[in-house]
Amino acid sequence: MNVFYPASIKDNDFVPPVYITNFQIFNKSVAMGDANSPLQQQISETKEIILSYKQSVFTFEFAALNYTLPDKNQYAYMLQGFDKGWNYVSNKRTATYTNLDPGEYTFRVIGSNNDGIWNRKGTTIRLIINPPFWLTWWFRSIVAVSIIGAAFAFYRFRINIIKRQKKKLQQQVQEQTVQLVHLNEEERKARVEAEQARQDAEHARQEAERANSCKSVFLATMSHEIRTPMNGVIGMASLLTQTALTTEQRNYAETISTCGESLVAIINDILDFSKIESGKMELEYSGFDLRTCIEGVLNVFTAKAAHAGLDLKYAIDARIPPQIMGDVLRFRQVLMNLVGNAIKFTHKGAICVEVQLVKTTENNQFEMAIAVRDTGIGIPADKMEHLFKAFSQVDSSTTRKYGGTGLGLVICEKLITLMGGQIGVTSEVGKGTTFRFTIQTAAATSSERTPVGGNMQNGQVKLSVEFAQQHPLRLLVAEDHPVNQQLVLKVLNLLGYEPALAENGKEAVDMVASQSYDIVLMDMQMPEMDGLEATRLIRVNGQQQPVIIAMTANVMQSDQDECRQAGMDDFISKPLNLDDLVYMLGKWARQLNKAASLS
Repeated sequence: MNVFYPASIKDNDFVPPVYITNFQIFNKSVAMGDANSPLQQQISETKEIILSYKQSVFTFEFAALNYTLPDKNQYAYMLQGFDKGWNYVSNKRTATYTNLDPGEYTFRVIGSNNDGIWNRKGTTIRLIINPPFWLTWWFRSIVAVSIIGAAFAFYRFRINIIKRQKKKLQQQVQEQTVQLVHLNEEERKARVEAEQARQDAEHARQEAERANSCKSVFLATMSHEIRTPMNGVIGMASLLTQTALTTEQRNYAETISTCGESLVAIINDILDFSKIESGKMELEYSGFDLRTCIEGVLNVFTAKAAHAGLDLKYAIDARIPPQIMGDVLRFRQVLMNLVGNAIKFTHKGAICVEVQLVKTTENNQFEMAIAVRDTGIGIPADKMEHLFKAFSQVDSSTTRKYGGTGLGLVICEKLITLMGGQIGVTSEVGKGTTFRFTIQTAAATSSERTPVGGNMQNGQVKLSVEFAQQHPLRLLVAEDHPVNQQLVLKVLNLLGYEPALAENGKEAVDMVASQSYDIVLMDMQMPEMDGLEATRLIRVNGQQQPVIIAMTANVMQSDQDECRQAGMDDFISKPLNLDDLVYMLGKWARQLNKAASLS
């Protein structure tokens, strides 16, 4: 049995000396005094070691001379110039370094005894790694001197060559000076002529732009001036059909309406053709329902086709998405023109609209083809070249019998080109014609309403006071033209409304400020203050904001953009179409009710 007293146990306060005990290169101990040995004396007594850059892996062994539980001695080392701090390695007694850059370093090692008493002084040894010869200062100096010498020699060589060339060039310069003087004079004359030609071209361009501008202003003005009385003609004829008429009287009213709509269609064709020719036609790109659009076009011609005993059909490839991206109004315009032509030149049989998928491309894009087939009179092969020329018909007898300006197919071709497609035609006299066009489009996640309004040729929407009961609204009409006032107020009365009337923009602003309205039907051109300025003033005021719908005979895209920039919410063109007006009121009534239920 061994007995001891714990109180008699004392900590080991001996500070152990630290020595480097061995030095290895490539894991082999270095012997002292060999021919190529970096050690000339014992490693423990060595203060400096010089290595070549090839001796890239070396190891120091060290020990703390404490023999009380030596396995618990602790060590830390650092290579100054390489390590950023001490490496505490517990009881490990070696330190290895590899691939150090040439330079001077100092290896330091410290140790502690078994009770953690450190010898902070430790021991050190200086380490010098010599660089390869190509990194020494003398080698670099030789290279620099060699480069400078070579450069100087090359410089002298070039100078001699240049001097010889200079003499030769001086002679050539003297010979060419006379030629250059002559050429400079000719060049000066050419520049003057080119500048004059440029100025003439710029003047011609400016004149062409002024002419285009004048033409656009003329067309816009004439469109407005014609549409304003036509609004009264077509609108009053539409109201007339809402009254009790004899068959003869109804035929007269429908003839007035049809002729007025034909005149408006001609104006629209001329405006579209002008915009396309001037490069100002821009397409919108939004989602719409393809089937609804096609059905809407065919519905417009249902009455006329039924009267002529024609069948209207359509078929859509099942691979085509229900909603697609594009300009629904321009797409509908092309279909309206082609289907209208098919009905015009077909006396029996059917008109069919077929939609087929042509090919799919990247990013959900695809190409589709639309064919409009009829069983009409057909087109002679020698007359095909006249189809897509402005103001041209197959022959003069066609114009006399069926009417038309010859712009419809030209506009269709231009619009289809803007849609990224092409149009073609096949026909056989007496058997029928097929117009086929392609467009580039993509699937849409949602669609906007595809209007089926336009000019309803042989049918009119029925006006009823039940509409106001379904959609109660407080309405204000801002209109200065007496006929237009009478027309709009009468239509709204037939729908069951009692609208207020402002005869200019200033009155409209004052009335909106003094009384709350749900919808304002705002004419754009009025005395004292136009509709645009009135809208801006209404929008900056703090009262409850009404829905403002522009009501104008200006139908250019720039006019619509100007309306929206002024703060208007929607746009309806003159001559007023009763179906479009009813749809517009119903749409905004539903939105106002929805907003009221959420608030």
